[in-house]
Amino acid sequence: MKVITDSSYQDMVEHWQIVERIQNLLKSHRKDIIAGLDEANWLLCIIEEQDLDQIFNISSGDWIDDSLCTLGDFMLAHSVQRLRGLDANSNKKVVDIWEKVHAFANDINAIDRTFIYVAESLEGPYTIIEGNKRSVALAHLSLLAGSRIYLGIMDLAKYKWASQTP
Repeated sequence: MKVITDSSYQDMVEHWQIVERIQNLLKSHRKDIIAGLDEANWLLCIIEEQDLDQIFNISSGDWIDDSLCTLGDFMLAHSVQRLRGLDANSNKKVVDIWEKVHAFANDINAIDRTFIYVAESLEGPYTIIEGNKRSVALAHLSLLAGSRIYLGIMDLAKYKWASQTP
């Protein structure tokens, strides 16, 4: 990850609220994820090519249920492999990702390309907590490197959603 600048919890929350059109993230369906993120050291970074194999989708059962994480882990690269083998209409999440693939293919700036990831160190591994589907879509197009992320550096041991395996 290439660090652009220091950031803050407030900057990250404001971005998340804008992207998901949520007025109060702390009272939303995302409150289980947001809890504790105020303890992180926040940075604004650029994803580099060498980071791609260390990026993981959020550890959530719906990624398994939707057949996007079935290779024993939540690795982003494996989700991209699975996406390529799924019928484009197999479920709502897959349809949504393919719509994002087409939007990005037509205009790289059609959809927001700033994501929120967390990690225990700047070197990774990284867990996507906001922007999982957009990250898969850009990775499918080999365009994820160069994207901006809010990166929270923190102890992730107590967060089940940060697990790299089911």
